[in-house]
Amino acid sequence: MAVDWKEYQQEAAEFFRSLGMTADVDVALQGARTTHDVDVVVRSRHVGFEVLWLVECKHWKSPVSKLHVLGLREIVTDLGADRGILLCEAGFQSGAVEAANLTNVHASCLANLSLETKKDISAMQLRDIADRVATAKSLYWDLDKSYRIKVGLRADTFEHGYSGDLIVQYSETVLGE
Repeated sequence: MAVDWKEYQQEAAEFFRSLGMTADVDVALQGARTTHDVDVVVRSRHVGFEVLWLVECKHWKSPVSKLHVLGLREIVTDLGADRGILLCEAGFQSGAVEAANLTNVHASCLANLSLETKKDISAMQLRDIADRVATAKSLYWDLDKSYRIKVGLRADTFEHGYSGDLIVQYSETVLGE
């Protein structure tokens, strides 16, 4: 747990970096109307599009009020960002949660973000493994049969032994389940 607000910003940036995104701390961005100082700017690419998230870190002992959520919503709009994330380990007043509902501003804390993203991270890792299995299958079948036998990737006809094809099939079955 961070001891001051600067350390809290660094923890937040590190969290987003752990998800494979870029995260810069203390960034000044020019909006349509004015310049905004943002605690953490998170960028990534998703299906060919640049994604921009603005993260405000409140290392406070009291819950965040609705005014801070509304302020972040305006900054997100002015900068044309995809999402605003307001982080505070002390929580949020009920009006703040209500102001964030059904908007592109998410109010949370680092601990909850970790829990919320755990399922998505696991799904991404499984997709990555499935892609690797598909690549292995393609590479396996691209090899000539005699070469596969020679290097021990399969037994000769009517012999028992290692089978690269069975391993790929088994991997596909396990991932499918």
